[in-house]
Amino acid sequence: MLSLNAAIIGIVAQLGWFAVVVLLALMVYVGIAVLVALFHPVKGRRYEALQVLSVLIRRGGAGDGGQD
Repeated sequence: MLSLNAAIIGIVAQLGWFAVVVLLALMVYVGIAVLVALFHPVKGRRYEALQVLSVLIRRGGAGDGGQD
């Protein structure tokens, strides 16, 4: 538990509080988007959403400008 706290403190020290809050908000947003995509009532839409998510995952997400 101590090492987990030290890791969190290290991340906050490196990035700053604003960046940590932005990252957490982004993770919550993506999580909600995934849940909506999975439980959407229209089957075709669910498939499209999963296709988009798979492309984003294959690209490695954001951070590198989308360059492979």
